[in-house]
Amino acid sequence: MALLYEPLDTALGTTSKIRLLRALLPLTQAVSGREAARRAGVAWAPAAHALQELVALGILDRQEAPGRHL
Repeated sequence: MALLYEPLDTALGTTSKIRLLRALLPLTQAVSGREAARRAGVAWAPAAHALQELVALGILDRQEAPGRHL
């Protein structure tokens, strides 16, 4: 299966984005950005940047946590 993943890593962008997508794809409910980073095995700073890019591309949706305001 590594033969398939390596070209996708190159074509789709950073390793952080690929790891996050692989970790989030099987989920049926929303998780926080930090939880997504933990599940993907990615440090928070690169995960936050990758998540922001994935949201901007329309691949992921961002939802505010209940009771939390920026």
